Amino acid sequence: VPCSALDRAAEKGYVQVVNALLQGVSKIKVGEHEFEDKRFELMQIQRIIWKNRYENDGRIALNWAVKGGHVEVVRALLEAARKIKVRKNKFEDKRLKMLKMDMNDGSTALHFAARNGHFVVVEALLESARNIKVGEDELEDKRLVLLKMQNGNGRTALYEATFNVEIDAFKILVEQAADIPNALSQLLQLKENQSGDTVLHKIIVNGGESVEMLDVLLPTSDRKTKIKSGWANDRIKDGRQGSDIENNKG
Repeated sequence: VPCSALDRAAEKGYVQVVNALLQGVSKIKVGEHEFEDKRFELMQIQRIIWKNRYENDGRIALNWAVKGGHVEVVRALLEAARKIKVRKNKFEDKRLKMLKMDMNDGSTALHFAARNGHFVVVEALLESARNIKVGEDELEDKRLVLLKMQNGNGRTALYEATFNVEIDAFKILVEQAADIPNALSQLLQLKENQSGDTVLHKIIVNGGESVEMLDVLLPTSDRKTKIKSGWANDRIKDGRQGSDIENNKG
């Protein structure tokens, strides 16, 4: 896959090189007394060069950093995107736009990190989305926006972690969702693929290797009682599992 110098540095985890490259395009002269900030363009250069995104896999620099689990590079890229100059004395927070950019399979950086078990990166991505600047002095928590995004297979990041039995990534995703009012309930009720599976359904289908994931959602005593009574199957069928699980966490 063809990529830029920034993409390659991000893939290798060379955070100093990443910072130097971004600094080098932060003030490009475009006129006699006119300069432009080209950092965001460089961070998504593949999307600009390849008009038809299916000619490559749609990765931006952030995806390359996530691929290798390079959390310091991920943080550097997100910090650069936090304050991009768009015109004289006007700056915009581009982090959410970057975090929502998907690859050819519809996966975001969060999907990619969860799927590969890079739990430290999962946390860094979501923490960056906790305080997104949306106005002059206004910040909004956009974590739920990312958590609810489904890729081309209809999967959220939580389902990706469940599917690959990535326990640590799963824990971080659940903790972050539980920190947002009603978010965990919403995620657990989502139909995640063409078969209409939910996260809980996938955990049960996975069997023994996923027991720890069930423990994250339910106390052990409750889990044994409710599974024996057919509780899980009932919730899979009627879609009520999310609110019940969230209530049990309290």
